[in-house]
Amino acid sequence: MQRSVEGQPGSPVNYSCTHSKLNLLLNVNIYSSASPHISLLNLSKNREFRVFFFSVSKVTSSNNRHRPGRYSFLIQFYAVTTASSPMSASKCTRLSGALVKQLLDSVDSILFDCDGVIWRGDQAIPGAPQVINLLKEKGKKVFFVTNNSTKSRKMYADKMTTLGFDVKEDEVFGTAYCCAVYLKTVCKLEGKVYLIGSDAMRQELEAVEIQQTGVGPDHICGKQIDWANVPLDPEVKAVVVGFDEHFSYMKMNRAMQYLSQRDCLFVGTNRDTRLPLEGGKAVPGTGCLLRAIETAAQREAQTVGKPNHFMFDCVASQFGVKADRCLMVGDRLDTDILLGSNCGLKTLLTLTGVSTVADAEAHQKSGCAERQGMVPDYYVESIADLIPALQG
Repeated sequence: MQRSVEGQPGSPVNYSCTHSKLNLLLNVNIYSSASPHISLLNLSKNREFRVFFFSVSKVTSSNNRHRPGRYSFLIQFYAVTTASSPMSASKCTRLSGALVKQLLDSVDSILFDCDGVIWRGDQAIPGAPQVINLLKEKGKKVFFVTNNSTKSRKMYADKMTTLGFDVKEDEVFGTAYCCAVYLKTVCKLEGKVYLIGSDAMRQELEAVEIQQTGVGPDHICGKQIDWANVPLDPEVKAVVVGFDEHFSYMKMNRAMQYLSQRDCLFVGTNRDTRLPLEGGKAVPGTGCLLRAIETAAQREAQTVGKPNHFMFDCVASQFGVKADRCLMVGDRLDTDILLGSNCGLKTLLTLTGVSTVADAEAHQKSGCAERQGMVPDYYVESIADLIPALQG
């Protein structure tokens, strides 16, 4: 199937289409005539069809680098029919008994979210280290995918080792790392980043030889006319937003001034609006900071974290992970499970974190195609429920 898409440079374009039994919603980010980036935002869950990949080629361009115009691209979708199986007959099924072994035998790779899945705060979920270590002993590839941008891969690996997990640094895919990879490999950024984020993000950017400015406090001074004319680094070619404990009005203003330049890229780590804590407490998440800057700049950011498929793309490209032989395990329906649905993975909800079975059933009964992507294939009380099958 081929479709032509037009869009304004530097701005996302939502594009929907229907092909046979596939309902697609695409996000087109047109950075330049040479490097359009298209993300599959949503694929209505259908057991007969899955989209494996799509390619993009330029058709026409009515602009140059410095003068915005419109681009037209040809999108080629590739879909395949997949045979149904007993395991895919129903959704939101409690995983127990012989079904556990059947599921594990059907996958070679497993992606785990971290907080609420393998640990809470600084404590491992009971049985979680044993599950991870047993899976590896059984020859499974195990990876960790988290939207938390406050730690580098090394910091996560060190924490996991301390908690008793057998883990290597290159098995960890956080948004700090994935954001750096995205800028380097997809955007092919040449220039600096204005970073609203953590020191861990700075480390990951520098690891791929991208310089940044912005980490740390940025206190307000002067009057409004001074804010509108705040000094800008001419080498900055992208604004990147992650979690930043020093977020301030001046940082939002500085980001807005950079983003007024239409060829300045705009990338966010994730859109999680709340960070759940112990005892039912929560604090604002990165999504709140990102939304504030999007509102001020009147632009929409491209995000790399879950549920965007780019995080899975990072794992798949580096380790040869195949979507139809991969399981996503998480505690949040709107990030973990939706990532799995968007990428054609099997999905398992664990009830040790944020979402509940009632939440999943509400999505399932809603009749809304978009919400079906947040319905897991299976659920367990804890990933420790997998231990008997792994020991058998």
